[in-house]
Amino acid sequence: MRPLSTTLPAGFVFLGFEFAYYESERSAFSSLYHEVFWGSEPAMHRFAKQLNAHLLCDSFADVAEIEVVRSLLLAKNPELPTLETACMPRAMAIYGRPRSF
Repeated sequence: MRPLSTTLPAGFVFLGFEFAYYESERSAFSSLYHEVFWGSEPAMHRFAKQLNAHLLCDSFADVAEIEVVRSLLLAKNPELPTLETACMPRAMAIYGRPRSF
């Protein structure tokens, strides 16, 4: 097995943090997409204003804040239909080639 490289391919930069669950191409869930943008909980919608141009969080602290609010909502009502409970999202650093919008 080849060791993981700590260097990025040419042209790649840090774009931000995603708050998601990823198992495979067919088993993935993005809290930012499904809960912040399209969910029905107003407490989650407020985080949309904090996202960067890549629609990701700029810092790990931002992801941690989303995770706290999400956990509080689930603690109050574990059967909320708008919050995914089958898998728990985690912070993921996303790298790619930057685009200008």
